[in-house]
Amino acid sequence: MNTTNRQRLLHLPTLFMGLTFLCSALFKAIGLRTFGITVEEFCAFLGLHAFYGKGLWLAAAICTGELLLGISAFHARLRPYTAGMSVIAMLLFTYLTGMNLASPYGQIESCGCFGEVIHLSAKATFCKNIILLNVALAAVICEWKKIQLRD
Repeated sequence: MNTTNRQRLLHLPTLFMGLTFLCSALFKAIGLRTFGITVEEFCAFLGLHAFYGKGLWLAAAICTGELLLGISAFHARLRPYTAGMSVIAMLLFTYLTGMNLASPYGQIESCGCFGEVIHLSAKATFCKNIILLNVALAAVICEWKKIQLRD
């Protein structure tokens, strides 16, 4: 396999994460009010009472961040940064859903990961986040290898 084809293959994990973030942001934006309620539930679950009543604004900020992260995955110069930010985002989401899953005080039923389009249980959400975290880590490794091939 020549270097050009290898470099193209190394983009796949980052592009997959970008597409995932784009879909997630768009699906959440469809039902932004509902996602805002879910965000408030997570804030209450974490004891972040200062954010009560600001769920819609936080939901819009999360959607915007995911949309920008998804778009940046398709811009060649931003891919290495996108891969790194994907890992950070997935670490945060995995932590939140893991805390929700392990909580003895009940669980938030739907994480709102894909808005009202796809509903996942707490366990399914945590498993999905573990898988996406591994893809994001693979994206970082692939972007690093791509930089090494270029040098």
